[in-house]
Amino acid sequence: MCNGKKGEFEREVVQDSLAMKVIFVELVIILKKKSEVTADDFQSTFSLITLIKIETKKELTQKLTQLSVEYLKYVKGKSSKSIIELENSELKPLDQLVLASNSMDYFEEKKSKGEVMPGFRTEAAQELFVKSLNEVCDILYFCKAIDRPLDTALLLSRMDLPNWPQIRPFEFYLSQLKNKYLIFRATLKAMHKSGKSTFY
Repeated sequence: MCNGKKGEFEREVVQDSLAMKVIFVELVIILKKKSEVTADDFQSTFSLITLIKIETKKELTQKLTQLSVEYLKYVKGKSSKSIIELENSELKPLDQLVLASNSMDYFEEKKSKGEVMPGFRTEAAQELFVKSLNEVCDILYFCKAIDRPLDTALLLSRMDLPNWPQIRPFEFYLSQLKNKYLIFRATLKAMHKSGKSTFY
């Protein structure tokens, strides 16, 4: 897994997945070897229908029927559930980050309206956000999606420095950091609103 943890599937799950792959490959072989289909024709269903030979259509129909049977077995069996559980586990750090960001949005909105919020609650929300972001960044670093670990607490504290927009060196770097941070938070907010932080 990309988060560095090891996961194992049951033998039945592996066999079902392999059976699906085999049938799919056989379908491709039928289309490529026993018909006059080219790579461009795969873009058009009409082209496939007109180019496939009659005897190939029979074989193709049988293989598609077999595929539909195996697919239903796959979806209703352990395989689909196991993969869903794995994906949800993989996405859990991202889910936590989205929820933590949503909590930050709540307190920031209250503050913008002039409402007084308990300091310990806002601090707890920020600590949870930093912790969740660090976990996601650690995964990205492990996957080599970023080239170094990030100290997110330090980065956020830099934007809290007093009067930094009036200090030219700070303004040059921190204004860019803040803009990217605001875009990042807006993305997390959109993900929370649409519910697309998870697949299921």
